[in-house]
Amino acid sequence: MQSFGRPLCLSQCLVRRRWGRFVGAGNMSPFHVFLAVVAVLALASSGVSANQEKFNCRARKADIPQEWVTMVDPCTKKMKDQINVELTASMTYLAMAAHFSRDNVNRPGFAEHFFKSASEEREHAIKLIEYLLMRGQLTQGIDDLIKNPVPKKDSWEDGVSALKDALRLEASVTNNIRDIVEVCEEPKDPSDASKSLGFNDYHVSF
Repeated sequence: MQSFGRPLCLSQCLVRRRWGRFVGAGNMSPFHVFLAVVAVLALASSGVSANQEKFNCRARKADIPQEWVTMVDPCTKKMKDQINVELTASMTYLAMAAHFSRDNVNRPGFAEHFFKSASEEREHAIKLIEYLLMRGQLTQGIDDLIKNPVPKKDSWEDGVSALKDALRLEASVTNNIRDIVEVCEEPKDPSDASKSLGFNDYHVSF
C-alpha cells in the first residue's frame, strides 16, 4: 500500500545518505549498520502509526438545531415503513423486468417499462431517506431502516398478469402514502387514540 511504501523508501534514502559513505570506507562494522537501519525503520514505523491515527474516525453526535427536530413518532415510523414499501415495490418491478428479459420470454417492451418502474420506486425511497435526514430523524438507530426487501413474485404467466400485479402494487403503495399524509397531518397519541398530538407537518409532500 502507498501509505506504507513511503516510510520504507524514506528509510532507505536516509541509510544511503547518512551511512553509505562510512560503510563504503569501511569505518562501520555490519553490526553498527544493522543498528542504524533498525533505528531508521523504528522512526518510520512511528510515522506510519501517527498517520493511521489521523484516519481513525469516530462518529460524533450530529449537531442539529432542535427547533427542526419536531416530527412525532407516529409520523416518523410511517415514513420509515414506507421506505421498505417503496424498496419492495422496486424489487418486484425489477423481478418483472428480469422475467421479461429472459431469452425464452423475450418481451423487451415489458422489460423496459418495468426497469423504469423499478428505478422510480427506488427514487421514492431515496427521497424519503433524504427527507428524514433533513429533519434530523436518522442520526441514530438506523440498523433496521432497510429490512432486506424481496420481490413479491419472480415469474408471471404473461404480460397481462404482470400488469394486473403492477396495478395492485401501485394501488397498495398509493394507499400507504395516503396513510402517511393522514398520520403526519394529525397524529394520534399512541397511548390514547382519541387524543391528537396537535401537530401538522406541512413539509410532507410527494
